[in-house]
Amino acid sequence: MNKLDYLKACFQALKPMENISWYVNMFAIPVPAVKDISTMKHLDLICQQDGLKVVLSTPEGNVLENIVDYQKGKPLFSMEDTLKVDSSWLPSIKETSEKRLGGLIINAVVLYPVVKDKLPYLNTPITEKKIEALFASKMIDVSESKSPDKDILVSDYVDFMDRLWFFTSVADLIVMASSYKTISAPVGADALAKKLIEENKDNINDPVVVAQILGKLTDLHDDQLKDDPVAKRMFDKKALTARKKQYLMYGETNDFVTSHQSNPVLTPMVKGIDTSEDIFPLYMNDLRYASYSRGHSTQLSGYSYKILQRSLAGLEITDTPCDTKLGLVRLVSKPEKLVGRYIAVAGKWKLVETPDEAGAYLGKLVTGRSPMFCTTSNDNEICYACLGEMYKGQTNAMNNLAANFSGELMSLFLKRMHTSGFSLTKIDSNDLFN
Repeated sequence: MNKLDYLKACFQALKPMENISWYVNMFAIPVPAVKDISTMKHLDLICQQDGLKVVLSTPEGNVLENIVDYQKGKPLFSMEDTLKVDSSWLPSIKETSEKRLGGLIINAVVLYPVVKDKLPYLNTPITEKKIEALFASKMIDVSESKSPDKDILVSDYVDFMDRLWFFTSVADLIVMASSYKTISAPVGADALAKKLIEENKDNINDPVVVAQILGKLTDLHDDQLKDDPVAKRMFDKKALTARKKQYLMYGETNDFVTSHQSNPVLTPMVKGIDTSEDIFPLYMNDLRYASYSRGHSTQLSGYSYKILQRSLAGLEITDTPCDTKLGLVRLVSKPEKLVGRYIAVAGKWKLVETPDEAGAYLGKLVTGRSPMFCTTSNDNEICYACLGEMYKGQTNAMNNLAANFSGELMSLFLKRMHTSGFSLTKIDSNDLFN
């Protein structure tokens, strides 16, 4: 048996994949062990001195079969491995395609056993918002269910979350390790920085010049990490910013003095902090500005929360759709936000139910129902259809919406203290004025 045949057998049986030990055997380096195979379960793995073997249950008892392509000192698989699979692996896969193993496991262990074909295969990246949107568009109470083969019940969602929580314990076992590239400076970065600084030494206080230098250093950095799987999966925007300050150039700093001139720190943190009289205060002001910004921005968002709560406290959501014919026109850049919303199609309001359905509108102008055009007769009410399907039956949801909106404001305010530096953008005057 080769390792791919073994993996497929596990997907078809599913039971082995519901045990933490399976993930240790699959994604860690096997260590030889002595075990009584008569007490082991079907498809368990055991590493012996002469190789890795799988336990197969037969009428005569358990027997061992070699994993013929096992490489000593290496794990069988990585979560990043891409496999060509079809419906024989998982019924929700409708046609032969390549899937990342991590996403394949989540679908097989967490999603499909609960909902079967009620939801499509969930492609990676799998995010909390994406999952919530999928369930919210179809989730109903058992007393309201009229089509058991299509409806997703609240109990299904609870079951799904229980299965998802299983992976919080698994995650500690299969965290991707750092690679050499991600923990070392990009090759040639120091020499390139010296060259660019020397070439632009007479204009080093020009923010455009600083942005150009950082841009070229960033290009070198990104080019060296583009094929690194750890960087691809583990680095978010904040981590990349910290890494650039560490290895490329500290760059622009926040200060309490507003100026059109740039006063960047030209050395990276890996070379240590510059303690000279003109540079050291820049580090300190960067830290002080962040502390000040946090307090000031929290104050602004807290004030907006009070205003929104008081303004919207009297509004209720009604389960009777209004007869509005108007909507808000938007260019769709994030189609997942259309799931659970009503849009105008052929003169009628149509509910967008799935991410696949929403994806068809990417890059297109759509007219969606909006509270701005709700025609509910009661001034203190807004119909659920103008807000979104997920608010049906949520009479007092406006308070939650107000809290969510003020939270978004807080995020916008607080982002200011986590960013420093300049970037370049080309502006076409025709686009700007026409």
